[in-house]
Amino acid sequence: MNLNSKNTTKKLAHAIKGGFPGLRIHHTAIDDATDAAIESMTQQLHPSDIERINAKSPSGQRASMAARMALASACNTSMIHIHLVNNKPVLSHQNGHVSMSHGGQHAVGAWHPSLEVGIDIESDRGQLAIIAPKFLSDADLKRLKLAKEPQWMRRVAWGAKEAVYKAASQSGLVFSAIAIDSLDGLATDGHAIASLPDHRQYAIHAQNLDGHCLVTAVHIPTSFRVVITGPESSGKTTLSMALSKHLKVPLVPEYSRIYLTELGEKAYGIKDLQAIAKGQLQAAQKAQPSGSKLCIEDSDLLTLVIWCEEKFGRNPDSIQQAWDKHPGHLYLLCAPDMPWEADPLRESPEDRDRLYGLHRQRLVQRQLPFIEMSGSHASRMTTALEALNTYLYLTQGCRIG
Repeated sequence: MNLNSKNTTKKLAHAIKGGFPGLRIHHTAIDDATDAAIESMTQQLHPSDIERINAKSPSGQRASMAARMALASACNTSMIHIHLVNNKPVLSHQNGHVSMSHGGQHAVGAWHPSLEVGIDIESDRGQLAIIAPKFLSDADLKRLKLAKEPQWMRRVAWGAKEAVYKAASQSGLVFSAIAIDSLDGLATDGHAIASLPDHRQYAIHAQNLDGHCLVTAVHIPTSFRVVITGPESSGKTTLSMALSKHLKVPLVPEYSRIYLTELGEKAYGIKDLQAIAKGQLQAAQKAQPSGSKLCIEDSDLLTLVIWCEEKFGRNPDSIQQAWDKHPGHLYLLCAPDMPWEADPLRESPEDRDRLYGLHRQRLVQRQLPFIEMSGSHASRMTTALEALNTYLYLTQGCRIG
């Protein structure tokens, strides 16, 4: 086996279902990080990490390397692109938020393309019983005494606060300031919401991994951006309007239609597409403080990225960088499996399948979460609402019809 390629981590790390849209979790058994593997993989480390790893004991090296292996696999990258800044892992060559942990016999890594994430894995440590009063409230301590499995609840509580602490990256944050809305629910159903004094909230997910307590925390954005995307005449606006009305949440219209209608019969250029990109992003940002936990967007900058390349053979850095910095949280990719509807602003009636492929390719390349929409409008609505129900349950404890 070639230990000098990023495929090594893929072979040694395994995916775990993360629950939250876009979240990827991989784990590695620490024993898989053999002495031979460590010696070889040290060559893959970021230069700033080599001295840090070499200073550890053999067992510490094995655990640290296993955590990096798991994280590299979750990010689909090489360990050389992972380094620590203030003891927090960051990526040097791609977008996304990362976290890693090791405990007992397992190491884990987590990656999300756009939201803060933290992860922790706990073995059964007796020390947690001693320090519980320092990180649990009086009410939680009472619940702990009544719990059927107090040891598991204690590990879940510690893991949740550790995961939130990692995700928040807030200097001076203490565990006692991290409030969990339902410790009982987290211990039994595996889901809860954690809140910080600055009002940031995190969706917590706990699960049993071979007797270890694995907990993740993902930041709940002010408004979760659901982007309806795809080629022309693929049902995007129909689906966008229907979801917005059904869910009673804001709808961000496709700004290009507004702009090009005002432009009239004048030919548009790449500067116009840059103006459209700016207007689309501003409209999305304006909708976020509305108080709604969800926001439906009829297209975003992904469409402009493809539009520029197709129409003018190049994509301005301003548009690409804006999309890299502000991607949607979930994409609903609409297939052109419906008759073409003529429209003065539409240009590509014979090219929809290829353009659909380009949208899909870009989402895959950026590793952004997306769900393909096809079939009748009713079928698309059902698929979309099922996906959004998952998010609403994880972040608000509710579902929709």
